[in-house]
Order: sequence, then structure tokens, then C-alpha cells
Amino acid sequence: MSRRVSAIRSVAFGLFLLIGMRAVRAQEELFVANTAANSILVYGRLATGDSAPIRTISGPATGLNGPSTLVVDKVHGELLVTNQGNNSVTVYSLTAGGNAAPIRTISGPATGLDGPQFLALTTSLPTPTFLSNLGFYRPSTSTFYLYDENHFNLVSGGPIPFGGFNIDLPVVGDWNADGDTTIGVYRPSINAFYLRNTNSVGDPVDIAFNLGAPGDLPVVGDWNGNGTTTGGVYRPSNNTFYLSNDNSSVAVVIPFGAPGDLPVVGDWDGNLSTTIGVYRPSTNTFYLRNSNSVGPVDITVPFGAPGDLPVVGDWDGNGTTTVGVYRPSKNTFYLSNDNSSVSARIVLPSMTSTDLPLVGHW
Repeated sequence: MSRRVSAIRSVAFGLFLLIGMRAVRAQEELFVANTAANSILVYGRLATGDSAPIRTISGPATGLNGPSTLVVDKVHGELLVTNQGNNSVTVYSLTAGGNAAPIRTISGPATGLDGPQFLALTTSLPTPTFLSNLGFYRPSTSTFYLYDENHFNLVSGGPIPFGGFNIDLPVVGDWNADGDTTIGVYRPSINAFYLRNTNSVGDPVDIAFNLGAPGDLPVVGDWNGNGTTTGGVYRPSNNTFYLSNDNSSVAVVIPFGAPGDLPVVGDWDGNLSTTIGVYRPSTNTFYLRNSNSVGPVDITVPFGAPGDLPVVGDWDGNGTTTVGVYRPSKNTFYLSNDNSSVSARIVLPSMTSTDLPLVGHW
């Protein structure tokens, strides 16, 4: 993270000693051990300036006594704390607040704990699969087909009709920050996004807004790292991105690319925010930037063959977006975990050369 601890000042509430900071992506929260005050302060992940905590763990029931180091266990939803004042390790729910008693405590003469300062955790993680799953959109019937991690079964139990026949372009994103990618369309004829918060048949439009101008291509991403996907457009006429953080006004305008480029967006450096890029079909090359600002290319990746369509995703679940292509001539996805070699070749059932590829965490 680029934000520093010192950016959160002590005027409003008084920080005594900041040790053991951990940020939790799933909850978008920042945990701070407040050693001298025997408390744990919890902030929003994007907190800055004179920000008050969103909740505090403190009080006699908590068992906190000189807390020094924090470890987040996202697998089990727990927060582990070393306490130098009473030679203990206390464990809380990640959602704990107030005078919350620990779930369990390690303490006593047999433990050998004596002024514990550091904490490490090993935990069994499931075998990584594709964090980003695949799917496709069939313009001729305005239908989404979203596949599970096995690339064989449809997650919704069947196809999902949504949009206008042959007039809409598909978009997918986490519109309500619930951790799941859901469907939407962009209607170029009126420069409008129509988004849904579920991947089920028959649900109405949840979010609708206008953005862009005739000829624009839709892009969607978490531009400011707050966990919510919002809209944007890429304007081929001037090779420029227009990104919105609120689905209303344009927050950032970034010239990038060259005539004929196709827009791609992703978290190329694993910093939890989506940034821009382009795919150049004339050279089968990705050009990616690690910030949504004017500047040079950060990552250049030759990948693909003539006629390929770009796809990007977190194929191995390591938190970083890498490249891939869909080859309509073979109805095959070619995905790379290292922006170099092909890590997987995948064919989705019933996908045809006129379908449009989709990537998301359904």
C-alpha cells in the first residue's frame, strides 16, 4: 500500500504506539495495535488524515494488555494479538468491536510466554484454482454464459438473458462490493450502462447511468481501491480513458494508447486498485500502466496471435492480474500466469467464434 501510517494523525483520538498494522481486503479494513491504551483500532482501508476509527476493541473483557503485534487469519476470520503486559496471545473475530471477549486465549506458566513481541501464523489454504473464472456473452441472443472453476458447469444453472439483441456490449463487475462479479451491459446507442447485482434470470436492472460519447468502448474497474466496480469509457477517436468513481462524473482523464488499440484494465501490481492498459492487435502486445495517470508504459507483454481478443484476470489467485487471449478461430482461451508463457488452454462448452469472452469471480 502506498498510504503510510503517519498519514493518520493523532489529533482526534490519540495514537500511542502503532505496531503490527494489517489490512484486510475482504473487509476493506485496517487494524492497528494501540499498545499504551490497551486497545485495537479499526479504520477503513482507505483512511487518511484525521480519521476516527470505525470501531475499537477495548475494555476489561478483551484481555488486551500491552498489545504489540497483530496477525490477520483471513481463512478462519480471526485476528490474533500478542500482549506483552500479561504474557498472552488473544484471538478475536475479525468483526469484533467494543468490550469483546476473545474467542480463546493462550496464557499461563506452561506456555513459556514472556513478553511476546512477534507473531507468525501458518494455515492450510485450499489448492489454488482460477480466482478469475471464464464465460462469454452471445450478442445474437443477448445472453450471458458464466462458468465455474471447472469451466464446464454454468454457475447460474443456465444461460442468463440480459440486454438488447445485437446492440449491447457486455460488462461484468462487483457493482455492490459483495465480492462477487455480476453482469451488465453498455448500450452504445445512448451511452448507457445497465447493471445487475445478481447473476440470476429475470432480475431487473439495479444500476443505470449514462457515461461517454458515441463511439466509446466501455471499461469497468475499481479505480480508487474502495472495493466497488464503477464505470468508464475508452475513446478510440483520441485514445483516451475517462474513468468515474461514482458512476456519474468523470474523475480521471488519461490519454493512453494508439489508433487501433483495444482497452484492457486490471490490477497489474496487486495493490487492490484497477489501472489502465491497451492491447495492440497489430503487434499482439499488451501495454499496461500501474497508475491511473498520464505517463509511460510500466509493463509490456507480447502475447497472442493475429485475430485474438484480449482477456485479463487473476488466473492463479495470487492477487495480480495477468494477460491472456481468446482465439475465435479455435474457440480457445490462452491464459498466462507470468505475462510470458501460456499457463492454460481452455475451451468453454458451446462457445462460438462470434461470442464475446468474459472474465470474473462469479
